[in-house]
Parts: sequence; C-alpha cells; structure tokens
Amino acid sequence: MVESFWEFIGSVEYIKRMISPNRPFAKDVPKDKDGKIIVDISNIHILTDMDYFREMAIHFQKHGCYTFLRPNLNPNSEFGKLFSREIYRILNGMVRPEDGEWITGDMYFYLNYAPIIKSVPVPGTKIAERVVDFPDPWEGVYMWFHYLHQARYGGLYNDFQGG
Repeated sequence: MVESFWEFIGSVEYIKRMISPNRPFAKDVPKDKDGKIIVDISNIHILTDMDYFREMAIHFQKHGCYTFLRPNLNPNSEFGKLFSREIYRILNGMVRPEDGEWITGDMYFYLNYAPIIKSVPVPGTKIAERVVDFPDPWEGVYMWFHYLHQARYGGLYNDFQGG
C-alpha cells in the first residue's frame, strides 16, 4: 500500500508540481498589463492571505450583517459606493495590488455571498458538525474558478484568445 502511494506521488506530474518546494508565490508569478498575475492552472502558485478577498463574509460572520451603513440608493452615499464596489467585484473580480493575486467575480460572489453547508470539527472529538457558513478559499476552489474563467475568456494555454 505504501509503495503504491509513493509510486503514485512520483509518477503523477501534477502531484509532483503541487508538492514541489519550488512552487512560486503570487509576487513571483508574471503579471499581465492590468497588474494581475497570469494564473497557470497546471502549475498553481502558493496562495497566501486569501481572507483579503473575504471582507464582506468576515464582517457578516462577526456581526450578522454585511454592513452597518443605512441603505441609501443615492450613488454618492457611503452605502451607494459600497453597493457599486460590490457589484463591480462580482462582475469583474478583485485584485490584491501588493502582489497581483486576483480572484474572479464568480469566486468573489461565492466567497462573500453564498453560504454553504460545511462540516466543522468539534474540538476534542472525532466528530464534525454540519453548519451553514461561508466557504473557505481552498486551492481547489481557486483553481476551479480560474478553470471556468479561462474556459470562458481564454487563458495561458490558448494565448488568451477566448474560450
């Protein structure tokens, strides 16, 4: 059994890339003209500080609401600016300027506005409870949303020519 495991690890190229000590961070990945990293879905970089993209979900988890601002449809009000910013991020995604890391608009919506049922371990036991909470930004989720984005709009492997 152990031999099969090591054979699998040593023979599957994608797994070797995922566990490689040479995986780059977002700051080390080439960027496009907009300052976003070029996501290579076959050689994914190491994800760091993904809570940066979950501001609204974290606020909701702490306070039970997305904002303390009073609803106001005036686009120049604080609420109107917040609403416009969130619509923009849902449609276009969000970029972290420090290193160019970015998520798609679909992933932004998923992380901030789509609670799911997930299993959360109960401390001190081998049991997990099913709770409704916001999703965690796992690597698999990140890759899935970038797969979708590149299928729709093109990516590294088709010279960004569309899906």
